Amino acid sequence: MRKIYLSLIFATSLIIFIFTVFATTYKANLVISTISFDNEKSGVFYPEITVDTDGTWREATIRDIWVGQEYKLFMTLNEKKDTINNNFRIVVNNVDDIPGKFQSQTKPKNAKNYYYFGIYYNKPRFFNKGIGKLIKPKRVNSVIKNDFKKINETNANTKELLGKIVKLDWINIKKDFPKLASQNIHSYIAGDINGDNIKDYILIIGENTFGSQNSGPAAVIAYFTNKGKIERLPVDFWEKTSDETSFPELLFTKDFNGDKAEELFISDSDIDTKIPIVYSWFEERNGLMMLYHGTREFWQ
Repeated sequence: MRKIYLSLIFATSLIIFIFTVFATTYKANLVISTISFDNEKSGVFYPEITVDTDGTWREATIRDIWVGQEYKLFMTLNEKKDTINNNFRIVVNNVDDIPGKFQSQTKPKNAKNYYYFGIYYNKPRFFNKGIGKLIKPKRVNSVIKNDFKKINETNANTKELLGKIVKLDWINIKKDFPKLASQNIHSYIAGDINGDNIKDYILIIGENTFGSQNSGPAAVIAYFTNKGKIERLPVDFWEKTSDETSFPELLFTKDFNGDKAEELFISDSDIDTKIPIVYSWFEERNGLMMLYHGTREFWQ
């Protein structure tokens, strides 16, 4: 009986030791948090997305934050999506609960008016792990190629040229999204989604009435340069964007894993919520894949 008792004590102690070591040594590749200042040099933050050491993107938890963790602010979570100077950093000083608390030596201008995205890095380079199907690029005709080149080569109106490209490419866009009814460009952002150092354009095509009673379908597509060719990526589709459903919103592009290709962040939004969706280019497979589809809205 004494041997059994001692064995149980040993086994329990071993389990506690292993858990403690794991808990204190675990560090994800990165953590993305939303951040809000409540006075001159302090505030609260909410961990949103974590990338594990195997490249898996997942919802962040309290396990992913700790006292002393440092975040770099990189963008506002407002309509303008203003970028932030990398000198702005916060240091976590309380993780008893979520949202956690932080201190900062400095603060951005008008910090009380905005929520921010901040990023903690453990490893600046890693491989992403995709989920779902591979989105293969589609070829476009030579007329579209010429118009696309004009966007970066001239001072012409970017949205106007993109609108012309959509009209020229409409038959093929409809093949990808048969229920799409409008050729209108609702919004667009520029970035380098495949890491070739050439500006690409991500568009939402749909009516300008997202969130209204009778708003129709919308699609997210990208026009980009791929190995010297101009191609189209049919990224995602919303069958309805009315006040009873959600609609797509373009957030930003940013290279998080150090491969030079910028991850694409969009959101499944309604009037006051944003649920993040993340995509990344996989060079070896010549296609785009989803990395993460959240189930929890951004805290703001």
